[in-house]
Amino acid sequence: MELFKLDGKVAIVTGCSSLEGIGYAIAEGLAEAGADIVGVDRNGLSHIKSAIETGTGKRFLEIQADLLEEESIDKIVETTKRVKYTLEVKLDRKDNKWEVNQLSDEDITKINGFYSN
Repeated sequence: MELFKLDGKVAIVTGCSSLEGIGYAIAEGLAEAGADIVGVDRNGLSHIKSAIETGTGKRFLEIQADLLEEESIDKIVETTKRVKYTLEVKLDRKDNKWEVNQLSDEDITKINGFYSN
């Protein structure tokens, strides 16, 4: 994947609880491109963590959170920062297509400033 390198980056992937699902496929692809993964789901993700780390050699941080609850977003960002990950990549859905985008400098400043306490 020479054209798509994410070495040293971290990607948060939600809904990746099934080895047969799109969330897992996205997490695996991002890890294969070099990103460490923060996996978020309402259920445990130990089997996904094992599969990603064994299959790609990348780190996988498991966060159990329900995205229907607003405070879950805070939990995800705070937990990610607490274990010394830096947020730099986001996955956006636009016109029914998924896109991997770099967070802008402004996005990173807002996130790091807001969660620096």
